[in-house]
Amino acid sequence: MQYKKVLDSCPATIAMDLLQGKWRIQILCVMQNGPIRLGQLGRLMPSASKKVLAENLRNLESSGLIIRTDLSSHVLRVEYDLSEHFKASTHELLDYLAAWGQTYKEETSNSQNFHDSSDDGRSQSATPLCKRTTCLICPYRGKSA
Repeated sequence: MQYKKVLDSCPATIAMDLLQGKWRIQILCVMQNGPIRLGQLGRLMPSASKKVLAENLRNLESSGLIIRTDLSSHVLRVEYDLSEHFKASTHELLDYLAAWGQTYKEETSNSQNFHDSSDDGRSQSATPLCKRTTCLICPYRGKSA
């Protein structure tokens, strides 16, 4: 029980608990551009089922990171957006995570390139920093090194 209390009081553990889940970080990244509806989110992330997206939206809403706005008069129309209280810090966090991920990718790639490089001394052509053109988070997608 003592261990559980330590974990509950650790800010990093609290942050990880809020963000854990396969799609939560991607959902928050999409919301950096403004409010979004579930259908739009589903089209942006076709490999995520609507059930899983809806579940993650409910969890993010219950944690206070996002807000749900009912826009319907007769037809159900709901929009989700980042909570004003956490909007700035969420932007900072996601930018930092993207930069950290890019640094990690470059350093591990450089290490791999050093071990895999040939001795002919030719330089390799510029390659995209991020080959995942569908990546919703990566600010480097499509850019060359």
